[in-house]
Amino acid sequence: MIKCEITKNSTKTEICGSNMLIMAELTTLIKEVREGFAKKHGQKSADNDIRECIKMVFMTREEIESEKEQMKRELMKDMGISEEELNRMVDAICD
Repeated sequence: MIKCEITKNSTKTEICGSNMLIMAELTTLIKEVREGFAKKHGQKSADNDIRECIKMVFMTREEIESEKEQMKRELMKDMGISEEELNRMVDAICD
């Protein structure tokens, strides 16, 4: 069984059962998410999103933070806004 609960301040994950059961559940979950993404954004975008998630699984916390900062800089440049403006936008979305 795979159970995951993500809140604003924490993530709780519970995994139990045989490797075969966990792998079957994980595969099913990824397929369902991929299909949902494809319906919303198209198959190519869905496949890229799933690949990006899998890539992140193998990254260290530091690599993820670095990637996040790079994405943030690119977004600010593309939108022509300051970091402060971006933070206000993100806060408004997340609240």
